[in-house]
Amino acid sequence: MKCFFEKKHPLNLENMELQLFDRMPSGDGEIEKKDCDRIFVLLDGEVLFKIRDKVYKARRNNPFLTKPSALYLPCNKSARIEKKSESMLMISATVKSRSNGVARIIKQKDVKTTYIGNSGMRSKERKIFEKGTIACGEIICAPGKWVINECSGNRALFFLLRSEKSFGFIRTWSNKHDETNLIEDRCVVSCSEGKEAMVVEPGAAMYALWFLSGGERDER
Repeated sequence: MKCFFEKKHPLNLENMELQLFDRMPSGDGEIEKKDCDRIFVLLDGEVLFKIRDKVYKARRNNPFLTKPSALYLPCNKSARIEKKSESMLMISATVKSRSNGVARIIKQKDVKTTYIGNSGMRSKERKIFEKGTIACGEIICAPGKWVINECSGNRALFFLLRSEKSFGFIRTWSNKHDETNLIEDRCVVSCSEGKEAMVVEPGAAMYALWFLSGGERDER
């Protein structure tokens, strides 16, 4: 399924909810306790992530070139996010949970980068978080190259294109479904289980922030 964020409304996708933040109010932003697991990933701008006495200044101006920072909140844990730049772009994913995990700030230095494939299949992968009921990471798809994955569970991908005029394609399929979508800037594609193959046009680059709940992701 392909969709877009509408104004400030969240997207409800299977058992996962995505929320886009691009104009959070200035000053302190209290993230209250909830019976769910949540992760907040900074795409652009500058914020302060605060968990009790731990404070981290997260800064990012180009998700194609710089690593992400993130804030993970397990069930019934609170935190604070303070906006420190005029503009920003951040996405949160929420999954119902009764876990007793530990709140965590994921710093840029904590994120590992690997290069997958060669020849016609080539991408850059960043693993952000994998230890809760929700996992997430990033894929930078090289111009004209394919990325093929196999996943269990429910997954959602948020896409950015280096140019709004650029485009790509993604096919998701399993024994229960087979769907192909045109990838546009800031679109979201979601599905349950199966395989996915994505490609971006030559001369362009494509960024994908993926979230996965209730399963594992195997990149090939």
